[in-house]
Amino acid sequence: MKKEVGAALIVALQITTLTLMGLMAPFVGEPQQPAKTPAGSEMGALQTQTGQATTASDLSARRALAIRATKLYEPRATEVFNLATSRAESAQQSAQRSVQESEAPNEATLTTNLDDYPPYSYVYIGGTGFEPGETVNMIVVQLEPNPTSYEPWDVVADENGNIDTSWYIFTDELVGATLQVTATGQTSGLTASAIFTDAAAPSLQQDPARTIKRDAFAWGATVYLKGNLNGQSPNRCYKVDWVDPFGSVVQSSNFEPGTLDTSAFAVPSSGPSGIWQVKLYEANNGNGPCNSATFSVTPSVTLTFDVARAVIIGALADNYVDLKNPTTNQNAAGTTLIVSKKSATDEQRTFHRFDLSGISGTINSSKLRMSISAEGNSALNRIHDLHRVTATWTDASITWNNAPAVAGSPTNSQTVTLAGTNMRWTVTSDVAAFVAGTFSNFGWRVSDPGATQSNSDVTYGSTQANTPTDNTKGPVLLVDYASATPTPTPTPTPTPTPTPTVTPTPTPTPTPTPAATNLIVTAASGTYGGTATFSATLTSGASGVSGKSISFMRNGTSVGSATTNGSGVATLTGVSLCGVNANTYASGVGASFAGDTSYGATSGSAQLTVGKANATVTVTPYTMPYDGASHTATVASITGVCGETDAAVGTVDLSGTTHVMANTYNDTWTFIGSANYNQLQQHHRDADHRCDR
Repeated sequence: MKKEVGAALIVALQITTLTLMGLMAPFVGEPQQPAKTPAGSEMGALQTQTGQATTASDLSARRALAIRATKLYEPRATEVFNLATSRAESAQQSAQRSVQESEAPNEATLTTNLDDYPPYSYVYIGGTGFEPGETVNMIVVQLEPNPTSYEPWDVVADENGNIDTSWYIFTDELVGATLQVTATGQTSGLTASAIFTDAAAPSLQQDPARTIKRDAFAWGATVYLKGNLNGQSPNRCYKVDWVDPFGSVVQSSNFEPGTLDTSAFAVPSSGPSGIWQVKLYEANNGNGPCNSATFSVTPSVTLTFDVARAVIIGALADNYVDLKNPTTNQNAAGTTLIVSKKSATDEQRTFHRFDLSGISGTINSSKLRMSISAEGNSALNRIHDLHRVTATWTDASITWNNAPAVAGSPTNSQTVTLAGTNMRWTVTSDVAAFVAGTFSNFGWRVSDPGATQSNSDVTYGSTQANTPTDNTKGPVLLVDYASATPTPTPTPTPTPTPTPTVTPTPTPTPTPTPAATNLIVTAASGTYGGTATFSATLTSGASGVSGKSISFMRNGTSVGSATTNGSGVATLTGVSLCGVNANTYASGVGASFAGDTSYGATSGSAQLTVGKANATVTVTPYTMPYDGASHTATVASITGVCGETDAAVGTVDLSGTTHVMANTYNDTWTFIGSANYNQLQQHHRDADHRCDR
């Protein structure tokens, strides 16, 4: 527990009184709204907690009143940051002078229940020494590595001058940060502060180099552990247990100081599927080697990851629709998906569709998983329904008004959990129908069926929330299936013979179960009208699978296949980008392996980025005798890279080539490209405009 002591802010209250009063204005008197809050946020104005509520010893009550970490924006961010740090510094200087002058300081104290916190946890803050009943202003700022300030709040001291409050770290943006909380009595002028950290937490990765985060793995895949135990001592022994969904420890290892990154785990080739745990323990008997280490029965950190036979990271299409803007497409390339029902005129619904082309056979289980990145104060424990969509749609054109119809009853309903957690809907029956062809695969809609409620918004990560280094933010489809069993050839009944000897029927040889596979698709890019290279890596366990045919798709259209090499990599070159508009497509690169008797089917997708092309434009100058009239150059041709011409490619602004007087001019004309061609590309030509009198 860290604690810093402060004294009366005699000096602090004299620091440019006019400026300080201006800075304090947002924190006293009438509630103030932040200058800017994140899109979709419904964080209220400055909040005040009463002494009765905040002095409750019950942590659940304090969690219910926790203030969420809401980042401030300029210019208010700098004002709040400077105010908080100057308060803390002045209090420390005042306390030091009291000690040097042998005075009994009028102290206030502030403590946090821990020195370090993981993301999505509560910081419990306690203070003493304030004036009974006074309002105490609380500010949290990030000192390093990125100085940042957060929404302040007020708390009222109890009859003993004590305060109790809590702050919720509901984002992983603070990983590795050092933060300072200050408390300032608005009547007494007393300030105290405390330092806490949100150190780098361990994480799970999909590659041996540990550069890509992931928390959903297929049967046979290898999971790599990265990071230390939430900033704990690197000089102690650590133990790591890999625990299956039934609570059994499948693998356990001790790691000498400084070697935790070497931990890896191969998911068994036949599961089981479900939520696995990684439990990490730090030696509780001090620094030293593992041969003398002892461990608590309670893990220091627990990580979780999903396992299924097939894991589809990211949707083929996803977007949300907004009743407030019924004719507006909400940006299919955005990183957020919103579900809420805040009023009769303010509601949002989310749509998903996944690529199931690599899955066949009998569907035993399937779940749709979505990650909550943020939520309003009233969202917890609301119900979110998932309905099967019954008509076609695209993420680039869907709006509230043209949204497709859905099945009458929800496929599944789930209760909203805390921000930073995952929601999972059971969609087994729908996936089985999609694979069998009983229903067309138009995906699902997620909506809030409850009564209207302000601050009920829930923000999920979209497919675009995933990045080249983090595949944990977007939607995931988990599928368990059994490959179709071939119909056995009937054994003919032998013709009876006079001999009593009966010919035995051979015992059929059991068909081996194909090994589980995983297909990691590489993002691709190219220029409109050009070509791109598609690539995917097929693995089983930790090894690449060679000699297998991988089928590739470009935005759902087949573009060819390639065979995996000795490392399991299949590469298809020369994929044409004619007809593919310049844009970013979250799942534009699709790949699938059909499976065979040795290896199971699998599929995956990755982002396709198509850049704008350069057009070929020819402008003809003019030469003519002076006649008193204006003359302008002419466009000889405009040609695109896919055979387009003229206005389909763009237009040319020739206004700079218009002249009347006799002279020779060096003119400039400007090409304005269409959506697939570079805009405002300027071409400078010397045009001879000799006008002879």
